[in-house]
Amino acid sequence: MANQLLRDVHEKDEITPVEACRILGISHSTLHRYCAEGILEYRRHPITKWRSVRRKSVEELLKKYGLL
Repeated sequence: MANQLLRDVHEKDEITPVEACRILGISHSTLHRYCAEGILEYRRHPITKWRSVRRKSVEELLKKYGLL
């Protein structure tokens, strides 16, 4: 399932937190914790403060746990 979801966002360098949660199968609070602990790389928009998660870090996490 993660493969299909990653194919849907393959052209993006950054994905939304909702997309990252769906791909990883985690909750929004877990995603925030992973970002705070440095497990996932993210960027905050300077004005809105919304997060964007690096697609590459999501792929690396999936590979680490053998899900990709």
